[in-house]
Amino acid sequence: LSLDQLTDGDPIDMAARALLARAACLAPGEPFPQELLEATLAVAEGDDEAALTRSDGVARLLEVGLLERAGDDSLKLHRLLARYAARSVVDEVALGQVESVIDMHSEGLNRAGYPLQWVPMQVHLRYLTDRAAGRDDERAALLCNNLGYLLKAQGDYAAARLYYERALVINEQALGPYHPKTAQNLNNLGYVLKAQGYYATARLYYERALAIYEQMLGTDHPTTATSLNNLGALLKAQGDYAAARPYYERALKIREQTLGTDNPNTATSLNNLGALLKAQGDYAAARPYYERALSIYEQTLGKNHPDTAGSLNNLGALLDSMGDYAGARPYYERALAINEQALGPYHPNTAQSLNNLGYLLKAQGDYAA
Repeated sequence: LSLDQLTDGDPIDMAARALLARAACLAPGEPFPQELLEATLAVAEGDDEAALTRSDGVARLLEVGLLERAGDDSLKLHRLLARYAARSVVDEVALGQVESVIDMHSEGLNRAGYPLQWVPMQVHLRYLTDRAAGRDDERAALLCNNLGYLLKAQGDYAAARLYYERALVINEQALGPYHPKTAQNLNNLGYVLKAQGYYATARLYYERALAIYEQMLGTDHPTTATSLNNLGALLKAQGDYAAARPYYERALKIREQTLGTDNPNTATSLNNLGALLKAQGDYAAARPYYERALSIYEQTLGKNHPDTAGSLNNLGALLDSMGDYAGARPYYERALAINEQALGPYHPNTAQSLNNLGYLLKAQGDYAA
């Protein structure tokens, strides 16, 4: 067998064996980036020789036929070989390192606001998450949380809810009911329940999360502000604008004081207050909040970020409501272009942008367009 060609005393062959064990932890037969596989075998920063040996290990696996190319920068381990490698190569730390790298990459994209860039790797994230079912450690909870976030970003709220619920159960058992990570799980569940229209249940999760954050992190912590913001959004969705406003205002004050006036989270609070004022019919008061939010997003996240698209959409909708159709159209069109590029043609946000443009054109009497 090809595995017999890898000798124990050769550094490159030893790296190849370790990399094979890690490849066998991924979804069998599915392509994965070579860069990701190499990242699962840690080397000391600045150790160029070890990094080269690691890359040579990949080349060695390709040479003996244990890996195959699946594109310029991607690799694949055949399903039968994956099963064979999992039985034959003993590496007790391989799975943990693969899970850590997958979590690190997915969390990074989530924080940057580009979770959908991880969709090509979703098969591996789901495989690892489902494989961890039954475990009650923090890494299993993090896998559930990251997969839930990706599914939520795709609009699959029912599937996201299942993984968020599993993460909550694990963290309650492993960390306790009053840990900030438990509160994060509660917030995540509140979000998908709100998206599904289960407002009463969502509120229970949001209120419990807020109580934990205030107790464990303090009343003026940025994470507490996020929890306040979530409750404000829920009350607004229920039409209780008067009750929503103090939550939004308190969140904005905390963010301006702790994060600064030009932070994306501050922009989110500004957007929320603008939306609330618009819902109350106070268009003139809403506009400066929206415009300030857009300016912050463009400066901090870039002109082609999904959050920038959301802000453009908000301004377009405001002008639309004021009857300024010509002024609204370029905002809608730019938001659509960003959403199609950043989120894809079938994302709910892209559909919303298409709807907004369609209704605007109808209002202008441009039925053919």
